[in-house]
Amino acid sequence: NLTTNLVNQEDINWLDHPNRDLMKALVAQLRRRSTLTSIVDTSKSANNTNAKLALTLAKEGMIKDTHDRIKTEVDAPFEMSGMKLHIGTQRMFYKNIRNLQIKPKQRRLTNMNMAMTLYAIGEANGATPTSEQVWKSIQHRDTPKSIQSFLWKSLHGAYKMSPFSNIFRLSRTAKG
Repeated sequence: NLTTNLVNQEDINWLDHPNRDLMKALVAQLRRRSTLTSIVDTSKSANNTNAKLALTLAKEGMIKDTHDRIKTEVDAPFEMSGMKLHIGTQRMFYKNIRNLQIKPKQRRLTNMNMAMTLYAIGEANGATPTSEQVWKSIQHRDTPKSIQSFLWKSLHGAYKMSPFSNIFRLSRTAKG
């Protein structure tokens, strides 16, 4: 993939590649080198001692309990970001945009409400679902939109049902 399909992968920003960050860092590291870099197929040079040593190191690395931290950040001059406009389709652009989006920050109150919900469901049913299952069940098509909205807002603590609502009410009445 690195030698035969590099241009195509860079054109689509390594879209469907399972190791996209690692491959981008590897290509940037190879481009940073000012000398010629050769890639050798070790299966064809089995009697080479360097090839045997590399194979031994690779096997040792696969059975390690804790893996080494590999730097996948790419320096600015070697950063190849984005997809070429003339290559992309709507599907490809959409997937790239989804890959760029930052995951929302976890809210403390939402996590607390979710933990209470999971506990209550586990007590009632004997089996505790995952939080993903709870979020998905809230959006079930058989549930009316008003109920969906109520459940979603309740889990996020949007109603004045939280322990903090009494504190706010007391502080307002104390001010006069």
